[in-house]
Amino acid sequence: MGNFLKKQLLIMCLSAFAILLFSGCSKSNETIATFKGGTLTVQDFYDNPKVKSNNQTLLKKMIVFKAFDDVYGKEISSKEVTKEYNEQIKKLGPNYKEQLKAVGQTEETYKKLLKQMLAFQYGLKANVKLTDKDLDTAWKEFHPEVSTQIIPLSTKEEADKAKKEANEGENFSKLVQTYGKNKTLKKTDGKMNFDSTNPGIPTEVKKAAFQLNNGEVSDIIPVTDPTTYQQSYYLVKMVKKQDKGANKDKYKSELEKIATETKTLDTEFMDKTIHKVMKKDNVTIKDPYVKNIFN
Repeated sequence: MGNFLKKQLLIMCLSAFAILLFSGCSKSNETIATFKGGTLTVQDFYDNPKVKSNNQTLLKKMIVFKAFDDVYGKEISSKEVTKEYNEQIKKLGPNYKEQLKAVGQTEETYKKLLKQMLAFQYGLKANVKLTDKDLDTAWKEFHPEVSTQIIPLSTKEEADKAKKEANEGENFSKLVQTYGKNKTLKKTDGKMNFDSTNPGIPTEVKKAAFQLNNGEVSDIIPVTDPTTYQQSYYLVKMVKKQDKGANKDKYKSELEKIATETKTLDTEFMDKTIHKVMKKDNVTIKDPYVKNIFN
């Protein structure tokens, strides 16, 4: 599953836990704020149409996660959960404990949430049945591994300076050391190998890189983070490019990976799979207020 969707799933679930924590600790007549003209109570908050809609959406997805965990959770090992946990807290930064606490999470409950997310991903993939047409579509989008040097840049001003020096013939490895902020990349002079299936490289960067010939440097590549909407910039030098040729069988596993990823992001496929899993888990909505959330 793509990084963007994974981010959205985590944000959604953490938001849901925060809302449930708030509702569980507050009485309906409890005052949130007072004004000259009256008060705002917890019940007023939940009576807001937008809040009602958001809560139902979050509740719906929490039910889905629980159903997938019931059906596929046994396929997720504690080792996988720990690995995912370590990756996520690394992204949250050194104050991750405070961030988790702010949404009512502990290490134990957060790992439980991550296990449900992994079970959801596993369940979607388990229900994928690829056709020749799916693989043909994946073949059109596929590009084999290339060797590059990459400079991620935080500002347009830095990107302009680096690009200007590259155009003037400056050694690209030197530019990596001058403008690069990523310590790991700087240790390797910005060297990175990737193909079109690599989730760690922004789509815009891959698309621009695959159009380069050996020795060429890209134009400045703007990239917008889909979660924070923060913009960054990249320069890429193509070191060694390879064509995919005409033998699809050579890249069968890569094509299956692309086609599976595409299928799991398809809304119609996702809805059908969710209903299938919920039926298998015998999910029944008891509360009349939310009984129609899956209709």
